[in-house]
Amino acid sequence: MTLSTEVVIHEETDWPALHAWVNENLIRPSDWPADRKVEVYPDHEGGMMNVIGQGLNSLVWSHFTPGKPLDRLASYDEKDIDEDMRAFYAEFPAGSGYIIFDNPYSSVVDGMSPPTLHAYYIQRLAKEYLEPRGLTFAWQDESTGKWYEGLTGFEELFKSGDAASSWFEGVVKPIITHEGLTL
Repeated sequence: MTLSTEVVIHEETDWPALHAWVNENLIRPSDWPADRKVEVYPDHEGGMMNVIGQGLNSLVWSHFTPGKPLDRLASYDEKDIDEDMRAFYAEFPAGSGYIIFDNPYSSVVDGMSPPTLHAYYIQRLAKEYLEPRGLTFAWQDESTGKWYEGLTGFEELFKSGDAASSWFEGVVKPIITHEGLTL
């Protein structure tokens, strides 16, 4: 079970540069060799994803459509799309896109649980990359499905993340270990 946090940038931006900035400044472990590059490959929808298994602090992928409006709804089954989703995604102009941070609930990075880590990522991304370039954003609390504009909603992320972590520790982990498996 993982926490996936989606951050949608409303305006057109240089997505390869943004993805590279995230890799360099947010998810590389402090002991990562300076001359080692993060391996990235194109994803199937248009965008990029970090290669899994490199030892990064989080899995990251981004999706963007240069010169075309963001068609985020194409990845959903039509029955799962409500009017709020349709209205939310209708607002994105050509060149907008999203980036996703993903961590297992069992992970701890620099003493931070996934909800705390993702809030940290969002705040640094906003303050150090987006705001200086005049870019606005929204992010989604995966546990509740609720979207937040800018740097709001973190208290809810912590509550829902703590509930999911508690469920993982109290229900899932005992089942896994009872079966003789390890995490």
